[in-house]
Amino acid sequence: MCGSSLETVICSQVGHIFRNDSPYNWSVNVEDPLKRNLLPLTEVWLDDYKQCFHERIGYKLDNTIRHLDQCLEINLKKSTVKLAECFGSVNQQWKFNRRPYLPSVNSR
Repeated sequence: MCGSSLETVICSQVGHIFRNDSPYNWSVNVEDPLKRNLLPLTEVWLDDYKQCFHERIGYKLDNTIRHLDQCLEINLKKSTVKLAECFGSVNQQWKFNRRPYLPSVNSR
């Protein structure tokens, strides 16, 4: 409706609208806040596969931990983990059983 694009990921119920131009003035690269906003999601839902995501976006594990501590307060961390428990999700391994091999970024 606004001339932007809508992207969906297979097996996902989430869609994102990406505009050609951002309505905000960013003091940093636009991708950085988007990557940083996805880090708490990966910590809760990707379990053992979160390292694959970190490699894909170029974050090293020590930087990831530092960013998470800056982005989330302790009470928010607890509520996010509590959210995962509410959905009965202790381990998300079942999502990847159909695709057991996830190549690293360097294997391309």
